[in-house]
Amino acid sequence: MRIVIAEDSAVIRAGLVEILADRGHETVAAVGDAEALRAAVDEHEPDVAVRRRGRYGRVSTTPIETAVSRTVVATAASDERVASDE
Repeated sequence: MRIVIAEDSAVIRAGLVEILADRGHETVAAVGDAEALRAAVDEHEPDVAVRRRGRYGRVSTTPIETAVSRTVVATAASDERVASDE
């Protein structure tokens, strides 16, 4: 499976590439922002695009969702405090 990954954290991005490669998938591009995500999808025509929920905004990823077979939205833990925890 040909995959494009969009993640602004270089460490997480590299980890995802390695995990997917270990499972036999080809990451054709791993990018850090919405513009690069759109360009990578146009250039590589992947089967799947992996991006973080809400990170790139609904409007900016709509063309991505129609250009690839599947868009996987991943969520990540955050170190931001919830208001009730303060």
